Amino acid sequence: MNVSAIKDYDSWGDLSDSDRKELKENNPLKLFRVRYGKWVFAIRPITRMDLKLAFGSDDESFTIARSVTVWPKEVPWDLVPTGAVDALAEAANKVSGYTSEPEIEEL
Repeated sequence: MNVSAIKDYDSWGDLSDSDRKELKENNPLKLFRVRYGKWVFAIRPITRMDLKLAFGSDDESFTIARSVTVWPKEVPWDLVPTGAVDALAEAANKVSGYTSEPEIEEL
């Protein structure tokens, strides 16, 4: 089987220095740049409200990705590959502490 793209959509490019500065000034949480192929996003950690919305949705990964994405401001989600959406949700989990091991000690 041979598969090739008939049409490919342009991405929106990468964050500029002014984008980074503006995002840092306007967001109280840590921000992270995520690249998936040609797609670049800036995300923040997941909040409890994000989880509440995601758990009540039909597509938890998409709800998380949409909630944590702070750049670009308007994402044409219908053009973004589903793998990028899942990768964003996974990255959000990672930066939110879900993949970190807590320090535990006996008292």
